[in-house]
Amino acid sequence: MSVDAVAPVLFLPTLDDVERLIDLLTRRDKETLIERVTQKLQRDAAPRKAGLRGLWKGKFADEFDLGAAIKRIRDEWKGEMEELA
Repeated sequence: MSVDAVAPVLFLPTLDDVERLIDLLTRRDKETLIERVTQKLQRDAAPRKAGLRGLWKGKFADEFDLGAAIKRIRDEWKGEMEELA
């Protein structure tokens, strides 16, 4: 959640401001804060799942016909399978 999503802010708090506020919390609230920050850091560090189309975007020329390439590969496999039979 961004700062803007919470409420209009007159100033952005600094790390020192946050630390002073933390000093006012109970031990249990400090532990909860640490758990929440840890979860957010882990979420931010998790790799983003991208679809195959996004992963391969820009790796082939725009005029590359994927459908035709797949058909050619399948036809080659069919030929090889018939030779084995």
